[in-house]
Amino acid sequence: SSKNTHTPQPGALHMGDRHFWLWYLYALYVSAVCTYIPTFALGMSAMGHGGFDHSYGQGPADFECVGHTSFMCNVLSVLLIIAVYHNTWWWFTQLSLWIGMIFFYLSWWIAVSIDLTPELTNAMDILHATPDFWLVITLCPVICVAPVIIIR
Repeated sequence: SSKNTHTPQPGALHMGDRHFWLWYLYALYVSAVCTYIPTFALGMSAMGHGGFDHSYGQGPADFECVGHTSFMCNVLSVLLIIAVYHNTWWWFTQLSLWIGMIFFYLSWWIAVSIDLTPELTNAMDILHATPDFWLVITLCPVICVAPVIIIR
């Protein structure tokens, strides 16, 4: 006798409209955290003060630097959320998560190094020199994954 593997099992995470809206609201929450924390931590306000000053050059509050920090926070948060929701903390998942983050980081570094994106010249040097960048990269994934861990 073969078991029907396409029928959702009771209690599955993908069942019903309620789970759709919970995932949707959770995605909005993660997006808001990964947007506002880098924006305010790197020196920009929501009204657009600070940011790029042509007389002094590029700074950590530059739109491109904040955008890349926000994107890095999103990538890290999503990788960790996927691992927590699927309960797959075995060696292959761990290896895939860290290789994915390293690949993303290296591709950003290569794009900046070969002047593929001239507006991001020196962005990595500027961001790595500021402790705010490292605080944001650490804080955003923790805040994004915390509700999943607390609820479970």
